[in-house]
Amino acid sequence: MKKILCIVGCLLVLGSSPVLAVAEEPSVVLVRTYENGIGKPQIVIVRDTGAPEVMRVKYEDYLVTYRKVIADLYAQGYTLQSSMAVGEKGPYLGTMIFVKAAKP
Repeated sequence: MKKILCIVGCLLVLGSSPVLAVAEEPSVVLVRTYENGIGKPQIVIVRDTGAPEVMRVKYEDYLVTYRKVIADLYAQGYTLQSSMAVGEKGPYLGTMIFVKAAKP
C-alpha cells in the first residue's frame, strides 16, 4: 500500500506542469533636476516608456514639487538606487535613479 501511494504521489508530481521561471526586467525611472538660481528650475522624469516628462516650476515651488515627485515614486514601489549631483556655484544638476523590482 505504501508503494502504491508513493508511486501515485510521484506520478502526480511528474504530471503537474512545471513553473516557468520568467524574469521581468526591473522598472527604472530617472529623475534629473536642473536649477541655475536665475530662471525656472526643471525636473525631468524619464520612465520605461522613454518619453521625458519635463516640469518647469516656479523657483518658490521647486522644493515642494521635487519632494512630491520623490514621494509619488516611493508610493508606486520605487526605491532610490543611486544619486549624483554636479555643481557648487552656478548651475546645479542632480540625477537620481529609482528602481522597482520585478515581480517574481
